Amino acid sequence: MGQLVFGIIFGVRIPNDLDVCNDKDGLLDKWEAAMKEEIDALRNDPSLEAYEIGRYRIVPDVSEEYEVLGFWVAVGGRGLSKKKNMESPISFASFEKDDRYTIALEKAKDRWFRFALWAESHQGILFQIPELWLAQTEVA
Repeated sequence: MGQLVFGIIFGVRIPNDLDVCNDKDGLLDKWEAAMKEEIDALRNDPSLEAYEIGRYRIVPDVSEEYEVLGFWVAVGGRGLSKKKNMESPISFASFEKDDRYTIALEKAKDRWFRFALWAESHQGILFQIPELWLAQTEVA
């Protein structure tokens, strides 16, 4: 296991009966396969930050320790390859209105709703209303 840090993720608790990752048969595997052409195009876009390239921009991540599925808005630490760094301490109550994170939050929401719409229309999965979570992720 690598280094774990806390971050803020926009998404939902993973339902107990939902298989999100299972060697090409889980929900995220199916979503990634459906979005393969778009993901491949993003891998080669030099204008994007490292945390925005490829699958990280399209496929939700899983915070396994907390059983949360979603898109990271900000993560503690420096030099992370796939997530926006948290720049300084912040009140959780004011997070959604903080200018440092509004763009990342808007992107996370757009990406979540795109994924959730596909999950409902193609897989028959209806998620709970997404929200911000404080959770851990592995960074190294």
